[in-house]
Amino acid sequence: RNVYYATFGTMMSGQDTRLATIDAVSGAVSHSRSIGSDPRALALSSDGGTLYVGLNGSGEVVRLSLPTMQEVARVRLPVLQFWGQLHAEDIAVSPVSADELAVSLVRPGVSPRHG
Repeated sequence: RNVYYATFGTMMSGQDTRLATIDAVSGAVSHSRSIGSDPRALALSSDGGTLYVGLNGSGEVVRLSLPTMQEVARVRLPVLQFWGQLHAEDIAVSPVSADELAVSLVRPGVSPRHG
């Protein structure tokens, strides 16, 4: 589609950050919407019809339908008894199916974070 997807805005607690579609040629923001708290990991399906966003503020992964950016699903990542909410450090979508993805989980503030 010749676009980039990016997040921007405040990272302050309780305030949503925005997800934007940026035209690759002109650099103009063609669409933006509130996505949730502290989005980090982004993953695009091979057919370009689905975008996954990891929200570190809430510990969720959101599935969006493109190009409208309509939310299709939202999944909460596990909470561990001793380390708290896990976050998505990286997301990879299957090249065969936009319904299948792998999420690399991270324990924030703990070393090693992937232990």
